[in-house]
Amino acid sequence: MHTLTDMLDRICIGVDGSDCARRATAVGIAIAEAAGAEVDVVHVEVTGRGIESWDSQAVLEDLDDAIEGASVSVERHAIDGPAAASIVEFATDRDADMLVLGRRGLGGVSDRLLGSVVHAVLRRSTVPVLTVPDRTGPFECTDLLVPTDGSEAAERAAPLGATLAGQLDASVHSCYALDLLTVAGPFNAGGVDEGTIAGYEEDGRAAMDRLVERLHETDSRLPVETDVIRDVPHAAIREYARDHDIDLIVMSSTGGSSALGQVLGSTADRVLRTVDVPVLVVMSGQ
Repeated sequence: MHTLTDMLDRICIGVDGSDCARRATAVGIAIAEAAGAEVDVVHVEVTGRGIESWDSQAVLEDLDDAIEGASVSVERHAIDGPAAASIVEFATDRDADMLVLGRRGLGGVSDRLLGSVVHAVLRRSTVPVLTVPDRTGPFECTDLLVPTDGSEAAERAAPLGATLAGQLDASVHSCYALDLLTVAGPFNAGGVDEGTIAGYEEDGRAAMDRLVERLHETDSRLPVETDVIRDVPHAAIREYARDHDIDLIVMSSTGGSSALGQVLGSTADRVLRTVDVPVLVVMSGQ
C-alpha cells in the first residue's frame, strides 16, 4: 500500500484530450516544480465496449505548450485498457505520490465517461488523487484548506497538506462543520440551547487543535487559521473556501463518524461536485 512521506518525488497526470486535462497538466506540473518532483503524463486508449478514445500520440502532443519550459523531468506515456484501473495501476507501479486528473472531460458521452473514471479512480487508488476543475489562469496556491470532522481518518490528510503548504509557500486553514440538525435531530433543531451549542463548538475547536498538531508534526512553522462553521459539512467547506479565497483543498476520502455523525466520505463526494477549486483526496487507508 502506498504510504505518505514528507516529500513529493513523483506526480502522475492522467489526460484525455480535454481542456480540463490540459488545465490539470498545468496544475500538476506547477506543483511538481514547487516540490522538485518528476512527472509522468499518461493517456489511456480505452479498449472494448465500443468506446471511442482519442489517439494517444495526438493527445500527448497536444500538451506541448503545457510541458515545454517545465523545470522538472516530464515523461509521456501511452497505455491501453480499462481507464480507471489502468491509470491506478500505472500510478502505483511508478510509485507516484500524487495522481492528478481533470474533474471534467470531453463533451457528451466522453464527459460522462470521465466522471465515472474519476469516481472509479477514487474508489480504487491508494495514491492521493488531485482533481482539477476547468478554470482559466495560472495556478497559484496562497491559501490551502485541510478540513476535519474530528476523526483520525480526517487527520490523515494533515501530513500531505502540510507538505504542500510548505512547498507552495501557502497559508494553511482548517474548518470544522457544526451541523445543528444532526446535533438536535430532525425534529428538535430549534430547541438546542446556546450552552449546548457552545459545548459542541468546543468539541470542534478541540478537533481542529488535534489537526493542527498533526500539521505541525510535518512542519512546526506552519501558522494555521481555524474556524467552526454552523452548517452541513460540504456547505461549510464550500463557504469557507469562498470566503477565504482558498486555492486548494486537501481532505480525507473517509472520515469516521464523529459525535455529530458527520462522515467525511460523503462530504468529499459533495465537495468534489460543488467546489470550484482543486481538491486533493487522501485515501482513508493511508
